[in-house]
Amino acid sequence: METTKRGGVAILKQVVTSLPFILLVAVAAGLGIGSVASAEVIAVVATIGDVLRQVIVFCVPLIIVGFIAPSIAKLGENVSRILGVALLVAYLSTLGAALLSMAAGFGIIPHLTLAEGAEALREVPSLEFPLDMGPNLCQSLDLLFLSFLSIFIPEVLLDRNNTGSEFLTVG
Repeated sequence: METTKRGGVAILKQVVTSLPFILLVAVAAGLGIGSVASAEVIAVVATIGDVLRQVIVFCVPLIIVGFIAPSIAKLGENVSRILGVALLVAYLSTLGAALLSMAAGFGIIPHLTLAEGAEALREVPSLEFPLDMGPNLCQSLDLLFLSFLSIFIPEVLLDRNNTGSEFLTVG
């Protein structure tokens, strides 16, 4: 009986320390605090969130170029087929997510009870200090595609037999 209790505690600890659970708790806390906080507090939190968002958007492409592209280059020969499938899955996943979110929006939003006029809404305070870090270098999927091309194109160009047979066969 004691092992069952310990097993339950271990499972509960795994759930409580998992990233999805922490994100759900943070979203719930943000909704709760945001509904009762003053405009000044919301302005400060919005400014911090905007600065962190811009730092992340700036760093992700650099991480992709700095770590993922060299790792793909080290994989060696005949990985182009695997990378092509992975790239196709990534783009199809993005397209599927967009279509599913569009369908969910068209299905859910018309049935929501929303305030009829703008007077029922609270105004979101402006940022304390807007920070613009400049344009993005590239989008993440574009950089993954560029990483793939950095392997695929030289391999095709350096194909001594000019057959391209390793790219035409599947499996």
